[in-house]
Amino acid sequence: MFKKSISMCLLVIFLLIPLSTTYAGEAEVNSASNEELRLLYVGTSTITYDFSVLNGKASPIVKLIPKSSSSIDSVKVTVKIINSRGKSGKTWNQTLTYSVGAFRFSDSYSLPAKGTYYMTVQGTCYKNNSAIDTFSYTSQKVTY
Repeated sequence: MFKKSISMCLLVIFLLIPLSTTYAGEAEVNSASNEELRLLYVGTSTITYDFSVLNGKASPIVKLIPKSSSSIDSVKVTVKIINSRGKSGKTWNQTLTYSVGAFRFSDSYSLPAKGTYYMTVQGTCYKNNSAIDTFSYTSQKVTY
């Protein structure tokens, strides 16, 4: 009887563990530098981030797909390129609008010197001038 109880408790625990991580959020790595996060948001379906460095140019990308074309009016983002010492090299503050199924940010920045860099993103989604979703992200460090 005691062994059956322990076995049943372990079975219940193993069944509940995946449920807690599914509801908290899910991250899929699509490539070495491209990450997509799927979290439970009010108006946001998925957010894709990418940070790469090629020939001394940093290229940050943020793509937010809303749950529907009318679930979000605008998205405000602050995107920063930061060196390994924590000094910000470039900052963008932009309000994104909906176009071709998503809210997108992409730009490039010529890095001042060789070294290690990463990207941070802070964002807020708005519907009827009210904040409905917030998100933040820090990329992996890239050395060139």
